[in-house]
Amino acid sequence: MSRNETKAEIAGKVVNRFADGIHDVAGTLRDVEVPDTVHLKDIKDWDLSKGMRWLGENGMTLSKYSGAALMYVTEYLTRVMNSLLINNPVLRGMENKFANSKIEKPQQDSKLSKFKVAVQKMAKKHPALTSYLAYYMFMGGILLGGGYAANGANQDQSDSVRKEAAKDVDKHEVPIREEVSDKAVVKEKLQDKKTPLSYEELGQKAKTVTDDAVTQTVDPKTEQYVKQALDAYWPEIAVGLTELETYRAVPKVHAGEKRATNGLGCTWNYVYNKNGRLVQKPNVAKKTPTRTKDENYEQCKRHLMFETLPVLQQVTKGKKNISARQAVALVYVGYQRTADMAEIAKKISSAKTVQQVADAYAHYEGPKKYREGTLKRRWICAAYAANVIDANDLLNMDCDAFAALNINTVYRNGHFLLGNETAQYVLSRVRGKKETVKDFLSDFSEGKKILASVQGGEKIRTKVVVKSSEQDKKIEQSMKSLNAADKAYKKKNYKKAADLYEQAIAQDADNMEAYSSLALAYLRLGDENKSIEYYQKSIQAVVNGNKRMNANKDLLLDREVKASSYYNAGMAYEKMAALYAQKGDTVKMSECYRSALNNYQIALENAKMKDMSEARQQVYQKAIDRLHQQQKVPFKQVNKSKGTKLAFNAGMSNIKSKEILDYGQYYKENSRG
Repeated sequence: MSRNETKAEIAGKVVNRFADGIHDVAGTLRDVEVPDTVHLKDIKDWDLSKGMRWLGENGMTLSKYSGAALMYVTEYLTRVMNSLLINNPVLRGMENKFANSKIEKPQQDSKLSKFKVAVQKMAKKHPALTSYLAYYMFMGGILLGGGYAANGANQDQSDSVRKEAAKDVDKHEVPIREEVSDKAVVKEKLQDKKTPLSYEELGQKAKTVTDDAVTQTVDPKTEQYVKQALDAYWPEIAVGLTELETYRAVPKVHAGEKRATNGLGCTWNYVYNKNGRLVQKPNVAKKTPTRTKDENYEQCKRHLMFETLPVLQQVTKGKKNISARQAVALVYVGYQRTADMAEIAKKISSAKTVQQVADAYAHYEGPKKYREGTLKRRWICAAYAANVIDANDLLNMDCDAFAALNINTVYRNGHFLLGNETAQYVLSRVRGKKETVKDFLSDFSEGKKILASVQGGEKIRTKVVVKSSEQDKKIEQSMKSLNAADKAYKKKNYKKAADLYEQAIAQDADNMEAYSSLALAYLRLGDENKSIEYYQKSIQAVVNGNKRMNANKDLLLDREVKASSYYNAGMAYEKMAALYAQKGDTVKMSECYRSALNNYQIALENAKMKDMSEARQQVYQKAIDRLHQQQKVPFKQVNKSKGTKLAFNAGMSNIKSKEILDYGQYYKENSRG
């Protein structure tokens, strides 16, 4: 080893020789004869056999060319890494300087001097390491400083624009994510800052619209799109969200959520900063303020301005065939999941039929366990976009009623069911406090404005008739029988209702609503007649429904409905146990109590798997506790489920029903409308 060469320099030469070797190998591979057995004119006459024969004849040649290309890339990367890390002239110069540096004598009373001498000793002892540290710290400082400088310049420019805009625009009217470029226009629009938006005027304007009863489509290319879209679409958006979002008067952190939910399902708090810009802050448990209904709907507006409407503008820009009605339905989707809006808008723009427009809203890429619940919600979006239902239909629906559906009632064979009987069934569902959207909105100032606009503008409309396949026509016939059965059920004519539910099943063996409703009719007949036979029929009806679902894998599993099914079956078993007790048959009594407990436990497990509300879970837990406390079933005899994943066809206790008999304070009566 020469005294003038360092270890790093020698290592650099070794790496370069390695790169030279790679270059030589690549050259050898490159010097092969170019295959000349195929010409462009021959390609049109090729078939698979000719292609495979050519590959067999020339495969080795192609492999050599590929190997040569790989070798050249490897050579290039090797030389680059050598220049940067090993044989770098700057590093080598710094290393020689550190190795030949002189060490000063430390001053006795100076700590700084002693530290400086210590650094010099380390640099002289380890020149290569010191040069690497110094070089890359210096380069990193340059890059970091440049980044901060560029970011600071952009920030200064952005702040100057915001301050300039804030001089002329009232802070409560600044559309989020839009810079104000025409101050004169903004001033003209906001000259009367104290006057609220007139939805009544929008309603009068909407009266002139026929097929699309929403106000005219706002062009996504407009500079003030967010503001204009909110003005035009707000009444219809508010009506839909009132039905689709569970209203929370008091903010609370719910199962499966990280932040407190406030108002219409909003987990963010929106405020305007000193520059008049809308700022998004997360709701914090126990710190998010309780708001009035008017304040919550204002937060809803701000969420639309901050997040949903800017995305709507982006995904609909350039797609001229997306109507205002379809855009509003996209907002229903985006309020919950903006991630799905782009693909839905793309599918709408290429749709050729009303059914294709509706089915576009089925696109969902979120967590699998929420898919069925999301599809139930999306039926509202699809039916609204397809003009099957309108805002007045939504006004007459019970708040959050879509959640009481069986997913297979509205989504079958990969598409939404939009027939008149299906729509009638959906619109008749009730849930919770049995408060309609119209009743809810009529209770506060902003709600009254919304009602005045929508009810004024939705009177002239022609509903679209969706062309149905033969399979869908059979489903419609079954739904017609189901609707007739529901009317008999409401009149407490349970025997007639049971017969009609049986008819609905005969017309469509996959009508899960009919199976579960039949079970409820028999349960009521059992209550009227104190009959074990009817309770057994009730259980058998849901067992048959479960068997049918097992036989048809195209049907979707709804765990919320499944939980209520187990609960209802548990009640049937418990009532049978009481009747057997009266007859003195303690053996069958004990069997029924154990079956009841087992069903209650599985109902609770399904509720937990679906992240259902605490109120729902408490209903199931109370049923379990009741049997324990009354010593109907000793603890040692409880058949505890192993794990959290339930076997779908595990036997008699795995049943599938639909309706809810008792969900606590607000579910003391049957949940049918």
